[in-house]
This record gives sequence, structure tokens and C-alpha cells, in this order.
Amino acid sequence: MKHSLKKKLALNGLVVFLLIVLLAITGQVCIFLLKSTSNKLVVEYNELEAIQEFEIALERTLNTINIYTINGDGRAPQIFDHRLNVVEEKLAKCENVITKKHNVEELLTFKKEVNVIRAHGNYLLTNKFKNLDEFEQIYSDLVHKIQLTVHSLNKLQIETNDEIEEYVIINKRAINHSIATMIGLVIIILIIVILGGFNLIKNITEPITNLMQVTHDIGEGNMNLKFQLKRDDEFKKLASNFNAMMEKLNNTTISRNYYDGIIKSMRDPLIVLDKEGNIKSINNATIYLLDYTRDELIGKNYLLLFDTRYKKAPQLKDLKRSKSFIQEYDLSAKSGLPIPVQISAARLKTPQEFTEAYILVIHDLTTQKHNERIIQNTQKERLLAINEAQESERQRIATDIHDGLGQSLTAISYSIEECLSENKELDQSVIRKIDTIQQQLDAAIKESKNIAHNLIPIILNDFGIVVALKHFC
Repeated sequence: MKHSLKKKLALNGLVVFLLIVLLAITGQVCIFLLKSTSNKLVVEYNELEAIQEFEIALERTLNTINIYTINGDGRAPQIFDHRLNVVEEKLAKCENVITKKHNVEELLTFKKEVNVIRAHGNYLLTNKFKNLDEFEQIYSDLVHKIQLTVHSLNKLQIETNDEIEEYVIINKRAINHSIATMIGLVIIILIIVILGGFNLIKNITEPITNLMQVTHDIGEGNMNLKFQLKRDDEFKKLASNFNAMMEKLNNTTISRNYYDGIIKSMRDPLIVLDKEGNIKSINNATIYLLDYTRDELIGKNYLLLFDTRYKKAPQLKDLKRSKSFIQEYDLSAKSGLPIPVQISAARLKTPQEFTEAYILVIHDLTTQKHNERIIQNTQKERLLAINEAQESERQRIATDIHDGLGQSLTAISYSIEECLSENKELDQSVIRKIDTIQQQLDAAIKESKNIAHNLIPIILNDFGIVVALKHFC
């Protein structure tokens, strides 16, 4: 796959990571710029602080001389010396703090002026002056030196303040630029992330939405839909697998619908049982035959359907022992009416030869049993009619033999005897012939009696005169 979803996610993650790195670098640059201007501000503030401390120390030194001139305090020399030491310390601090951007030569001038102030102050405070005019002159020079130094410090302070203001402006500008840069970069990153995220989400959700629509339409019954995607990633493979699955499902569904149609169109009831003997499925013929609803039978035990008053219902163990069998049973309809049926049962096995279900095909024998009864009754009626016809014919024949042939033969026999008695002088050969004829007539008469006797009604011969009389009367 040229553009797999995994690669797209990795690429988007890499872009987001690079944007975050870019944002971090920009932040570091802004911090560096702000730190640079802030350090310069700190230096300038330190310079300003050192100048102000130096100026304050000079003013305190001047105050010490003023107090001495007014009060004449004896501790003034020590205080002056201490204050002047502080001035030298502050001057040394200024030398360390003030950068080369300022006029460093003025610091050397300040150092010379401090030495002059120290000399003048010590001379004045140790009372080495000759007269008051000299005192005033030295005092005036001392004050002038200090004021000049303070004035120079004020210039340096103003210069430092100007630099501080300049750095403050630069710092504000850097802050504003940094904020604008960060905000602009964040906005650009957000736009890229939002657009990229929206595009990624669209690339992921669009095929999922299409798949949901396809599955919904398939659920509505449109089984011929295809999941089409014009892209080369995992979703295309998913679409191909889905379409292949739907093709197999369509083939399976068509086959199942075909067999379901066959089962539904069967005139004979069909019942499918699970391994426990509970009803899993029935066809419409079962519902029609037993007058149950589908919900009343699904999940119930199959023994519910059998009328066991006259014959025991088939047991699952009988079905397990044999692959299939055919037996006649009586089913019980919902109304309790017994229904004679012929059941063909078979086991449904898994590929591993385990019993999965039992299939019962039921053939309704009600019409067949009714026709058998009609045939039996018709056969009985015909048999009785034949017997009656036979009896009538036997009776007619017996009557004819007895009343007709028997009487004729008897009359012939009597005629021959009468002829013999009237003609006693007949030749012996003739007499023998007549005797033979007489014997034959006697045999014929006897045979006719036997025939007539054998033609008596069967019911008389089998059951006696009483039953025969009841039958014929």
C-alpha cells in the first residue's frame, strides 16, 4: 500500500512533533533575546545604584564637614575619615560596575578629586588653617570639589537613566515581538494541526461512515451493494474483504433461502431438535397439522407433541443408536385430538461426527388410515355379499339337487324295480345289466344327497343351528 493509514498517522505525528520543536526553539530564542536585554538592564541598574551610592556617600561626607563647621564636634575627623573610606569603597564599586560604554576617564578624575577632598578635609578638621579666611577658602574649595563631583555624577546618572530607558524600550519591543511571534506561530501551528487533523479525521471517518451506510442498506435487505473506495490504504483492503464476505454471504443466503423455500413448501411437517430434544425449528406444515403457533413450540421438549396413551414416544437414545428409523406414532394436536403419523428421524452430524441436531420428517397418516378403514369395511361388505350370494346359490343348487335330480333318480330307480318285478322271466344277462344300472342309480342318489349335504350354509356348519337361524331370520 502506497499510502497506508499507519504511514499517514506517523507523518501527521512527525509534523506535529516538528511544529512543537519549532515552537520550543522560537520560545528559546525569545527567552534568549529577553534575557540579553534583561541582563543589560540589570547592568545599567547596577551602575545607577553604584553611582547613587557614591553620590550619597559624598553628600554624607559634605554633611560631616558642615556639621563640624557649625558645632565643632571633636569626633568629626574620625567620622570624616570613615565617611571618606565609604566614598572610596563606592568609587571602587563604580569602577567595577560601570562598563566601557561610559566615560571611564571620569572615574580617574573622581579618584583624584576624592584624594583632594581627603587632603582638604583633614587639613580643615585638624585645625591647621592660619586664620578664618584660610578656613573659609579651604571650606569653599572643599564644597566646590564635592559639588563638582556630584554634578559629574548627576550627568553620569542621567546617561545611565537614558540607557536604561533605551533598554526598557528595546526590552518591551523584544517582548512584543516575542509575543507576536509566539502568537503567530501558535496560530499557524493550530491552523496546520486543525486542518491536518480535520483531513486525517475525514480520511478515517469517511470510509467508516460509508461502511455504516452500506451495512445499514444491507440490513434493510439490499444484499447486492458493494463497498467502493478510491484509495490505497488499509480501508481499501477492508473494503475488498468486506465485499468478498458479502459475496460469500450472498451465496450462502441464496442457498439458505433456497432450502428454506423448499422446507416451507414441504407438505409434510418437519421438526428440528437440538441435542437435548428441544424444538429448534419447524415448518409451516407442522403448525398447520398440530394447530400450534411457532412461539408455542420453539424451545419446548419434543415429547409435548406425542400422544402416549396407546404407544410410547420415541426416545433420544433410540435416535442416537441408529442413523435413522421410520416408525408410526400418534401425535397430539393442540386440541388433544390424536393424529396418526409416520415419523422418519435422522441425526444431523458435525464434520467431527458429533451429533448436532435431530431431524424429524412427519407424514400424516390420517387420510391413509381413513382410507384403510373404508377399504376394510368395503371388503367386509363385499365378503358378506359374496357369502350371501354363495349361500343363496348353494341353497338353490341344493334345493334343485334335492327336489329335482334326487326325485328324478329316485323315480327312475322305482321304475326299474317295478320293471324287474313285472318281468321275472328276463334273461340273466339283462337282469345283471339292470342290477348294475340300479346300483349306479343308487350311487347317483347317494352322491346327490352328499352334494346337497355339503351345500348347507357355512354359518350352520361353523356356529350351529341357533346362530344360523338368527342369521337367516
